[in-house]
Amino acid sequence: MIYIGTHHRCGTVLMRNLFRMYCKKTEQSFFKGIYDSSNLNIDIYQDAHSREMSAIADAAFGIHLFRDPKSLLLSHLKYHLVSESEAEASNRILIDGVVYREYLRSISSDDDKLIFEMNNIFSRTVNAMSGWDYEDERFLNINLKVFLERTPVEIVDLITEYFPDCFDRDALLHSVVAAMNNKVKDRHGTSNQNQLELSADLELLLQERFPSLKVFNESTLRTHKKNIIS
Repeated sequence: MIYIGTHHRCGTVLMRNLFRMYCKKTEQSFFKGIYDSSNLNIDIYQDAHSREMSAIADAAFGIHLFRDPKSLLLSHLKYHLVSESEAEASNRILIDGVVYREYLRSISSDDDKLIFEMNNIFSRTVNAMSGWDYEDERFLNINLKVFLERTPVEIVDLITEYFPDCFDRDALLHSVVAAMNNKVKDRHGTSNQNQLELSADLELLLQERFPSLKVFNESTLRTHKKNIIS
């Protein structure tokens, strides 16, 4: 089984579109949801939060996406301010009897909004992302920005060079192109994310609040083996 691991606000829809298309073209099975190894006969499995430990254990190999923590925090805040999806935690969790999204909107300053987000849904995401085993060479770990900054051919080269003879290159390239074209059209409420930014004080608070984030320092990433593309 091929495992595809993502995180909230870290390429989940992109990877779903990409590998659903890939499976359609290669006549393989794709599943995204709660993993049950006892009754699922699947070729490619997507773990939207990279927390399905049985799936990780069962995987022959796979791809895991991560994201710069500062960008991840800004994306969390922007998305949770605007998303109306009933499936999202921000529209189900109650804070003092108020839905998370509305409570977040009621906070006056952007800095205070970011601190609130940092201490709530974001913390769950970033703890899963920093807790991932980046030393496990079964998995190619790719920074989400690679998908946003590099060409489809370059992305396919990265994947097929690490996993030679494991993917149908033509089908993968077609799927990457289709998924990236769809990504441009569907930004899920983050197109104005650049209007928000972290102050120096909030960057320091982020590092203090989550010391495990040191794994994402550029100097640290460069010392890792070839299974990290940052």
